[in-house]
Amino acid sequence: MQIHSINSYQRKNTTNMDNLNNVSFKGFHGNGKALFVGDLDGTVALGAKEHLVPFLKLLKECQARLVFASGRSLEKFSELQADLASKKAHLPTPEFLITQNGSHIYQNINGKLVEDQEWSDRLAKSFDREKVLASIKELAFKPEFLMPNAKLNGAEDFSQSKLCTFEFWPTPRRLQFVADSSISETIFREIKDKLRAEGLSARVIRQFFTKEENDVTCNAAQRAIMEPRYGKNNYITQIDITAANKGDGVEFLQNKFKVRDKEVVMAGNDSNDISMAKLALSDRTFIGVGNRTEPLEIYMLNLLGENRKLEDKLILPKKEGLSGIIEAINKMRARN
Repeated sequence: MQIHSINSYQRKNTTNMDNLNNVSFKGFHGNGKALFVGDLDGTVALGAKEHLVPFLKLLKECQARLVFASGRSLEKFSELQADLASKKAHLPTPEFLITQNGSHIYQNINGKLVEDQEWSDRLAKSFDREKVLASIKELAFKPEFLMPNAKLNGAEDFSQSKLCTFEFWPTPRRLQFVADSSISETIFREIKDKLRAEGLSARVIRQFFTKEENDVTCNAAQRAIMEPRYGKNNYITQIDITAANKGDGVEFLQNKFKVRDKEVVMAGNDSNDISMAKLALSDRTFIGVGNRTEPLEIYMLNLLGENRKLEDKLILPKKEGLSGIIEAINKMRARN
């Protein structure tokens, strides 16, 4: 889910928009040690009907392990598989599935996805959901963050705040909020600062959802929470506070498989993929497919502007979704 594609507005700086002619790729040697990690919605799932078969063939040639990293829950992943199957695109069950932006990891054991106990135990020790929730509630009820005409009586709930709880896919390792458009920037920074100051271990992820997307994915009760908080915008900010992010999950699996940094390739299109893009700083490769959102592309361009050597690691194909992944991997391998 996203505000809009980065391709839908005029870019001021097009220098690095298509850097495929300048990159080389030192991974995927076909030694069975490589790791491909792909986001689903807007990435691997986009164009699956036409491109899934050649994509899987390409990974087989590279002998790369297949991992998906999604904001979806395990149940929603199964729904996506069923939906794509109805369109004659058979999304395979990966070796590992990272769900809910890193909060859960599942291993494929004889075709069944089973939760990775090591990851679960690690996050259970590091993430205190109730303490995080109490900390955010203190922040949400600061006078400047109250909804207009809110009357506090000692039994406050988040509906009175411009920062409201929104449990889209509930889990003990994840808290979800929607923020009024008027505090979107301020509250994101304040949440991060407050959790850091209180020594609470958590990842803070910001995403954006349009009214059209919410109408499709949300029920009436969820829309009632969101609609008063749009303001003059056509989108709303969602802030996830999680035990881990996608990048954390990738590093965990990389260590589990004993995969070298240069043998890791990731792909995504949205702001919740920024944690994977950041791993390019340590010799992994990240593909921001052609329909990447503005926050993701800005993050990638800033990294490229600061370090030109990252052109080999931060790839910006023009094609969207799965087609962009195939384009990037083929060109990188050709130049190796």
